[in-house]
Amino acid sequence: MSRREKTTRIHLEGGSLTSDGIDTSSHGNMPYRCNWRTNVATADIPGAFIQATMDDDVWIKFENEMLDVLVELYPNLYGSCVCYHNGRKFLYAKAIKAIYGAMKSALLFYQQFSGQLTDWGFKKNDYDMCTMNKTVNGSQLTIVWHVDDCNLSC
Repeated sequence: MSRREKTTRIHLEGGSLTSDGIDTSSHGNMPYRCNWRTNVATADIPGAFIQATMDDDVWIKFENEMLDVLVELYPNLYGSCVCYHNGRKFLYAKAIKAIYGAMKSALLFYQQFSGQLTDWGFKKNDYDMCTMNKTVNGSQLTIVWHVDDCNLSC
């Protein structure tokens, strides 16, 4: 296997990097990456949305089995908050972190992620909002991402 065909899968967990060195050269995600003679890595950001803080009020309604689980696990915290209406029990909770599936969550994560990259000295690409570049030791480091899946090349 040539150097340009070998990529590394990186899993980002709380700031630490672990590598399992799998070959993803046949992976269809951003196929250009293997055409360049560069070092390439892919990365996934687990729990990406929950890293972003909601900036407005989003309320979640818990009922049925989910509510039963919450009350069973944390009776002192949730037991007194359960409400009843027409014989059905429910609980409303305010979301503090972004929630997967909420329209604003992807935007909040994008703003946080691109802001962090900008703080680290990356510059936005004029043609693609999800591509940023930085010169490191005379070489261009490029990061391209879609939601929480990243491709890095240098």
